[in-house]
Amino acid sequence: MPPRYLGFLKTTAAQASTRVRSVFANVRRGFSRRSRWMRRVAIVAVTFLGVELALNLALNVGASQAFLARLISVEPRSLRVDYRRAWSLWPAQVHVRNVRVRASDANLQWQVEVDEVRVSIDLKALFRREFHATKLRAQGIGFRLRQKLDVRTATESRVAPLPPIPGFEGPPLRDAGPPAPDPTDAQYDLWSVRIENMDGRARQIWVDEFHFEGDVHVTGAFFVRPKRQVWMGPANATFLSGSVVVGKEKLLDGISGSVDCTVPPSDPRPPAGMEAFQLISGTVRADADIPSPRALNYYTRRRGSSIVFDGGKGVFHLDGALRSGVAHPLNLSVDISEVKVQREGWLALGPLHFSAKTAAVGPSEWLARIAPVELRHASEKSAILRGSELRMSASVDEIDLAKAAPDIELYGDLLAARVPDLRVVNTLLLSSPSRLHVDGGSASMDAHLEANSRTNRAKGHLAVRGQGVTAHEGRLHFGGRVSLQAHVASLLLDSGSVDVSSALIDARDVTLRDSNAVVSHWWGRMETLDAKLRPGQRVLVDVTWTAKLQNAAPVLAFSKRTPSLPGWIDRVVAGGEVEASGRLQAGKAFVTLSNLKARTGLLSVEGDFRQRGKAKAGVFRVSAGPLAVGIELENDETNVILIGKAVEPPLVASQ
Repeated sequence: MPPRYLGFLKTTAAQASTRVRSVFANVRRGFSRRSRWMRRVAIVAVTFLGVELALNLALNVGASQAFLARLISVEPRSLRVDYRRAWSLWPAQVHVRNVRVRASDANLQWQVEVDEVRVSIDLKALFRREFHATKLRAQGIGFRLRQKLDVRTATESRVAPLPPIPGFEGPPLRDAGPPAPDPTDAQYDLWSVRIENMDGRARQIWVDEFHFEGDVHVTGAFFVRPKRQVWMGPANATFLSGSVVVGKEKLLDGISGSVDCTVPPSDPRPPAGMEAFQLISGTVRADADIPSPRALNYYTRRRGSSIVFDGGKGVFHLDGALRSGVAHPLNLSVDISEVKVQREGWLALGPLHFSAKTAAVGPSEWLARIAPVELRHASEKSAILRGSELRMSASVDEIDLAKAAPDIELYGDLLAARVPDLRVVNTLLLSSPSRLHVDGGSASMDAHLEANSRTNRAKGHLAVRGQGVTAHEGRLHFGGRVSLQAHVASLLLDSGSVDVSSALIDARDVTLRDSNAVVSHWWGRMETLDAKLRPGQRVLVDVTWTAKLQNAAPVLAFSKRTPSLPGWIDRVVAGGEVEASGRLQAGKAFVTLSNLKARTGLLSVEGDFRQRGKAKAGVFRVSAGPLAVGIELENDETNVILIGKAVEPPLVASQ
C-alpha cells in the first residue's frame, strides 16, 4: 500500500480513537454523577427499610407479647396493652389486629378490645412514656367496665352479671386495708394513653350488669394517666341497633339513639363508686322496645326480695342531659302492655305507665300508673280485686347520680276498687286461729297512702263498703251490710308496726241466727281510738274503743259467757240502745278486756276480763238504780252476788 494511504489511515484511526475515547469519557463521567445520586437514594431506601424492619420487629417480636406492648405495660395491674399482630408501611402509621387494653384503679376495672385498628402515632411521645394516637380508625370495638365492690356486698347474685375481664380473675373487690401510697412524681414511671380523632364501630358495651350487644358508631378522644389524670371528650356514641341484657334477661331491644359525654381533666383517685358521676356531663336520647319486665328480677334478687316480675311487651324513651352528675332536664317514660308482679302467691297485674320529668330548673315529678289493676291469689281462678286505677307519684328535689338515692315523699291512691267475692277473706284467715268463715258478699274500696323514705314511715286512710256480707262462726251465722273507715297515723315500713288514729266499723241490716235464736234488722257501730298493732311483740294489738248498739239482744242471745242473770236485768238490757267503751289488748296466747263500761237506760256494767290459753277470769258489776249484781268468772264457773249500791268490790280480773 502506498505510504500516503497508510498515513491517511493512521491519521483517520487516530482521530476516530480520540473521538471514541472522548465519547466513553463523557459516558463514564455521566455514569459517575448518576451513581452518586443512586447511592444516595439507596442509602435513604435502606435506612427507611431498616426503620420499617425494626419497627415491625418491635411491634411483633417478643417472648410473651410484642416489645412495644411490654414497654407500655410497665405495671400490668394498672395498665396493660396487648395485641396479636401489627404491621407498618410507614413509620407513623400502624395497622393492628386484636388489640386489648385493660386498666385498674382503686374504684374501677375496665378493658377495651378492638378487632382491627389503623392508628397514626406520635413517635416523639413514646420518649415521654406516652402512647399518643393522633388519628384512630377502628372496627369491632368492645368495652367492659365494672366497679369494685366491698367484700360484704360481693354476693353471688351481685357478681354474676358483671363483665368478665381476662387478667382480673374473680369478683372485683376493693383492696383491704389502706391503699398503697401513690408513686411520687420522681418515682412515677407509668405510661399514659392519649387517643385523639377516634372514629370506629363498637359491637359491645358492658358496664356493670348492663350488657349491650349491637352496632354503635363511636367518635371522640380520651386520655388516661394512671393514678394522676383522666379526661374524655367530647365523645359520642350513636346506637344504630342492638339490645341490652341484665343477667340472663333482655331489658331493651331495637335500641336507637345517641349519647354525648364529656369528662373534664380530673384526678381519678378520690371518687368511689357512683361518686364518679360527678365528673360526667352530657346528653342522651334513646328509644327502645321492652321484651318483658323480667330483667327487673335481678334487682329483687339482689335485695333478697321474693317479688317476681313478668308480663308483656312495652316501649322505652329517654331524653335528657347530665351536668356534673345532676340530671336536668329529663324526660323518661316506660309503657308496658301488661306487667305482672307476684309475691308469695299474690299477683298484681295491669298495663303500666311510668314517667319521670324534670325541667331545666325545679324538682322532678315521678308517676307510676296501673289502670286498670287486678289483684289475684294463687288459690283463686278470678280476680279478687279490680280497681280502675292504682297511681303512685313522687316529687324529688334533685336527681344526682353521684349521691345516694334522694329522700322521696311518695303518694299512692287506689281508686274505685271492687272485691267481687268476699270469700277471698278466707284466704287471709287461713293463718289465724279464727273460726270465722265468710260465705259471700262483695265490697268496694278506696285507699290513700303517703310514705317517706327518710323516716321510713307511711300514713293514709282506707274506706271499705261491704254489701250482702254473709259469714259464720260455728253455728252462729251473720248477714248484713258492713262499712269500715280507718285513718292510719303511722306505718313503720321496716317492722310493719301500725298506729291507727281512728277507725269506724258500721254494721246495718244485720241478721244473726243460730239453732236457738234469731236477731233481725239490728245495727251496731264501733269506733277505735289510738289503736296499735305491733307484729312480733308480746302485745300484738292494743286498742281503745267505743261502741253504740241498737240493743244488747245479740250479746244476750249468743254469748256463751253470759251468766244466768235476774229477769229484771235481762229485760232492761234487751230493751234500749247500748253505749259501751273499753280497752282491748291481745297477744299470741292472751286476751285482756279492761276498763269495760256499758250503759243502756238505767243499767250500767263495769268490769275486766282476761283469758290466757284456756284459763279465763273476769269480774263485773251490773247495776240498775239501787240494785247491783257482782259477777265473777273463773274458767267455766260463774258466781252471781246480789250487792248493795254502796258495796264496790275491786273490778280487777285475777291473773
